[in-house]
Amino acid sequence: MRLVDSGSVDQAQWDAFVEGHPMGSFWHTSEWVDYQAELSVNMSQALMDGNEIIGVMPLFWDKGVLAVEGEPGPLPLFKGKDSADVGLELLSRVEWWSRARFRSPPFDGKPDTGFHSRMIDVSEPPAKLWTRVRKSYQSLANQGAKDSRLTMVVGTEMSLGLAYQDAHLSAGGSRPQATYASQISWLSKGMGFVAAAWTNQAVVGAIYVILYKGWAYYASGPSTQRNVQHALQWRVVQELCRRPTAIYEIGWQHHAQDKKGQNIEFYKRGWGGRDWGISTWDVRRNNIHGLASSCF
Repeated sequence: MRLVDSGSVDQAQWDAFVEGHPMGSFWHTSEWVDYQAELSVNMSQALMDGNEIIGVMPLFWDKGVLAVEGEPGPLPLFKGKDSADVGLELLSRVEWWSRARFRSPPFDGKPDTGFHSRMIDVSEPPAKLWTRVRKSYQSLANQGAKDSRLTMVVGTEMSLGLAYQDAHLSAGGSRPQATYASQISWLSKGMGFVAAAWTNQAVVGAIYVILYKGWAYYASGPSTQRNVQHALQWRVVQELCRRPTAIYEIGWQHHAQDKKGQNIEFYKRGWGGRDWGISTWDVRRNNIHGLASSCF
């Protein structure tokens, strides 16, 4: 068995392994690895047994720590305990890192370690979900829906991906162009959709939702017009209720370190759902072997 850089592995083979793994998530896919590689130093590895992938490790390096922009990255995936033991042993011998931070998928059944993410069960009828939306948000969403100047569209067309990019840049966002190109490509692959809003032919807000294996994730929601976000978010919930999606993960809770982050968490709580515990690990290179029991 050997470790191989992700860039040297066939992406279709990598993604087939993730798709077939019970704990495989969007954060393990080659699509996400390529996206994050534009923002971090990509050190992702595949564990190979001959020509077969038996493990994938999305790894991003920042000043000696393996994490995703300071937050825990996805837990490595392995075919079984034996491959986990070997893969982590090989990783422990690589000297370019000293510490790693990992998170589990939100539904792994492992003990809650203090991280939480807000989840909405979108398998329920929209009418039932609406009763759990914060009353002030119901009012704001209704105002947007009734605003004759506002046009809202939900879909996967390239034009909507470009509208999201325009909204993100207009709201002060700044990312490499390649990241927007990645998000647009996900739309054509069934890995996302966009809800966007226009006033007088100018885009004033958009929400990007990631889709993978019956799970949806609120990736980003830039807007330049007050309260457009609330109307769009409810349109997203309605759209997910029409799709074969079970859970809408709207994002971190009880994790913010500043007022802006606290305001974002407050906004996310306004859409109902509940907080799910997420397991996290903070490990050093010399004791990463203990992670093996959690990796399959």
